[in-house]
Amino acid sequence: MKDIVGPAAKLGGKMVKGVKSFDAEAAAEAMNDINGVPDKYVKLFPKGTEHGAIADSEAKPAIWEDFPKFETTANKLKDASAKAASAAAEGEAAFAAAFKDMTSVCKDCHESFREKEVHAWQRSESRRPPCAEPCWRCLPLRSRALSSSIC
Repeated sequence: MKDIVGPAAKLGGKMVKGVKSFDAEAAAEAMNDINGVPDKYVKLFPKGTEHGAIADSEAKPAIWEDFPKFETTANKLKDASAKAASAAAEGEAAFAAAFKDMTSVCKDCHESFREKEVHAWQRSESRRPPCAEPCWRCLPLRSRALSSSIC
């Protein structure tokens, strides 16, 4: 999911923020990429794959406690991404509004169903990792912390 949604959402975000020039065709394609994900990803969460049960899982138990809500949220993403894809043809302002609506669905899903791992060193003032070999999630952050002037 992250391999598809992440890059597509980043592209849309860059266009909305003006970091990248708005391209209706690319925006629609990115939103259509996201649109194909919900049907697949709700099946990727069998019971027992929650955060802490398997490596690299960020799934909260709330997924299985209220699976119909999880499916409904996935369908909201499907609907919102379809609207954003259609809005791209209407222009930058229409796309920006629809993209904002779609990202609010993303936020709702992440807050309800995703357990984001935060390492102790990420909360510390020094921003230094506590060990020499942090996990794969920490490596990019560790590189920035070590190359900054605070180290």
